[in-house]
Amino acid sequence: MSGLYGYIGREDTSLLKKMGETLPHRKRKYGEDIHRIPLQNGLFLEFALIHSYSKNFSRFQKDENKIFAGSGIFLNNNLDVSGLSSFDGAFIGLAYTGNEFLLFRDPAGIKVVYYAQNSDRFLFSSELKALFADKKLEKKIRLSAIPEYFTYSYIPGKETMFQNIYELEAGSYVKYQFPEAFVSERYFFPEKKENFNREINLESIKNDLKITIVQNIQSFYKQSQCDIGVFLSGGIDSSAVLALAYESGLNSIPSFSVHFGNQYISENEYIELMLKRYKTDHHYLEIKPSMFLKNLSDIIYYLDEPIGDPVTVPNYLMSEYASDSVSAVFNGEGGDPCFGGPKNIPMLLSELYSDRDNVEQKARLYLYSYQRAYKSLSQLLTPDFFKEAGGEEKLISTILPFFETTEPKDFLNKLMWINIRRKGANLILPKVDKMSSANSLFAYPPLFLGNIISLSMNLPPSLKLKGNIEKWILKEVVRGFVPEEIIARPKSGMRVPVRFWFQNEMKRYAKKVLSKKRIKRQGIFNYEYIQTLLSYKENEVYASRYGLKLWMLITFFLWWDRILGEE
Repeated sequence: MSGLYGYIGREDTSLLKKMGETLPHRKRKYGEDIHRIPLQNGLFLEFALIHSYSKNFSRFQKDENKIFAGSGIFLNNNLDVSGLSSFDGAFIGLAYTGNEFLLFRDPAGIKVVYYAQNSDRFLFSSELKALFADKKLEKKIRLSAIPEYFTYSYIPGKETMFQNIYELEAGSYVKYQFPEAFVSERYFFPEKKENFNREINLESIKNDLKITIVQNIQSFYKQSQCDIGVFLSGGIDSSAVLALAYESGLNSIPSFSVHFGNQYISENEYIELMLKRYKTDHHYLEIKPSMFLKNLSDIIYYLDEPIGDPVTVPNYLMSEYASDSVSAVFNGEGGDPCFGGPKNIPMLLSELYSDRDNVEQKARLYLYSYQRAYKSLSQLLTPDFFKEAGGEEKLISTILPFFETTEPKDFLNKLMWINIRRKGANLILPKVDKMSSANSLFAYPPLFLGNIISLSMNLPPSLKLKGNIEKWILKEVVRGFVPEEIIARPKSGMRVPVRFWFQNEMKRYAKKVLSKKRIKRQGIFNYEYIQTLLSYKENEVYASRYGLKLWMLITFFLWWDRILGEE
């Protein structure tokens, strides 16, 4: 857990305090350090570094002409921002040299930071809600963000739900010099590292990958100096992390997992295989709607922006549960984006059998591959609103540049790069960061750092997706450390049983949140279509999709109520 918020520009003696008042959930255990630094021409740099268990999660250096502040874990010892391209870890930070201000984010996007500018100052924060402490900043919804959300289940790219408020993209920095407009640029370019012509030494590649993952685990442990656990799902990714944590010497690490009751599909049998081998002090958490319905609005509020993935709730509850025992956790995030998960296969098949030069068709197929509400937007949204929000053309523009660029050249790498830049940096990592930070827990993904991304982009595609075997190279690295049953099983993922909950424990709740009066008053959604979603039967063919759409809608409306203060 860590965080950063503040501003640079004309002084406001109460602004930093007001920003901090929006983030009590981040500060409740360990507090913060506040820095107020006069600059040239009557300007001020004022910011707070939120503490976590270990002081090593915060960095602050100041001399006569330079200021550096960082929140999180830095794998490199040299913190000179002129060498930003060599930075790696899980961090956000700022630097001030002369009269130029720099805000930056780690290569993968493990930590999140937002920013905005008005006539008096440039504002930044780990959580978007804190920016609105400056009353000059308007809460003005960006209309095109709404169809984006229901297509992806998150907001892609640097734009947010609000006009003129931005999320700093992973592996990027923003430069600001008062009173000029800010400039955002990337410093991390792993997609340019493709090199498939060299001679392949499989044992050397496996060894390099294993060493890199082990070093990521060891470096975090040495820097953090705190009690660490691991989130264990029963899949290959988290199992690999636990196995290599033991290889790193962490042989008394506790583990945590969730399930939803005996009546639902679970991963417990695979988790038990890892427990039998490594004998961890394991903690199971059974999740039921009664555990979160009363504070679901708070959970959504901590997300900052609507994220319509039901896994947010297990992320939050497991972080809350684990925080009683440990101060940090390893997780298996990154396995799919970095090593070629199974969701790439439909896109690869379409590349084989469709027009390879039709980039718009590829963009449409990619949007559809999310299996959210892309195909039903014209039913979900009112025609007037969908048109005003830019329609399908605006949606396609959110992903088209990735298919138009020549780098990466290989199509699998291109898909992986999209998933790293979009799904990873805008959904997976922010979701985990927000849910863990709300519980004063630092979540760390050894499989999703800049060094892993760079290494993966430099591997031949056949080592990542071998026939129909996804993540082949990762499986080979941990063969012998992870039970064969886990290595051989297909990808499952956490199956949150929302399709069943909406037929039982959450049925009345859904109807209350998605009332006809509210839908009609807002004028964005077609109530007749929502009524169809509310009345599905759990044995229908598309019941799982209906359940997911209802979850996305409820998330959106709870977010709307809390952030905009409307109901």
